[in-house]
Amino acid sequence: MDRIGDAVQGLINLLDMIGGLVRKALIRKKIRLNEEFRSRDNTWLGAATLLVLGLFVLFLFSCGQKAGQNSPYNASGFDTAKDEAAVQDTVQQARTGGVPVTADDLAEAYMASHHVSDLARSVAHGNKIDLNKDMDCLILLDSMHNGILPDTRSFYFWVVSKSLKWSDGYYAEGVGNTATSYLFDRPAEFLSYWSHLIGHEERDLWAYSLAGEQAIETEGYPADTVMLVFSDRLRSTMRRDDQESRRAGDLLIAKVDSTLRLLKQELP
Repeated sequence: MDRIGDAVQGLINLLDMIGGLVRKALIRKKIRLNEEFRSRDNTWLGAATLLVLGLFVLFLFSCGQKAGQNSPYNASGFDTAKDEAAVQDTVQQARTGGVPVTADDLAEAYMASHHVSDLARSVAHGNKIDLNKDMDCLILLDSMHNGILPDTRSFYFWVVSKSLKWSDGYYAEGVGNTATSYLFDRPAEFLSYWSHLIGHEERDLWAYSLAGEQAIETEGYPADTVMLVFSDRLRSTMRRDDQESRRAGDLLIAKVDSTLRLLKQELP
């Protein structure tokens, strides 16, 4: 009880000190206090000062929260700050004179300003990927997933997407494994590129690669169980307020689900 009493007395003394300082400051500024304020002791004035300061801090905090919610950077995570900025619509944001730039244009610009392997350049120009170049093929996948900059990852995502129709053997397994890791490591980025950089056929091929990886990893398990885990895991990695990614994620889940049932021969 003595400790509680000492604490209360200490608080009163603190308020009294604050009130005294405020009163002196007001007097020094020649600010006239009305009768009610003059009749109050320093403790009351100190408490009132702390209350006003507390309300002011809460006001500033609420303003900051609203500003953060309206910020264009909020909707886009992921090392997390740099990756979230990368999930904006690459195609729609790249404009010249108001005319949207295509993914092909962006790829040509990237190749003009970066060192790109002969294999990547060949695939970018529509040629069949040479699966005999094992190391170069694996470098494509690694650059897509682990490239330091978002424009590097987006370029190699686009290149790998163009190679999917020739995917086979070890390369197909690498695509499925890398795509799964990429999707869960940077879901908003993967889904943004999947939605905006490529066409319908390539989106289906990505879904096939993801479903193939799930079929390999979950052999013996029914598709319902596999997709429940897959969908829950994907949704748990996405921001709740990133509605664009969530819509794209739902579409991808539906495509992977239907493909996985075909692979497991579990047709509805």
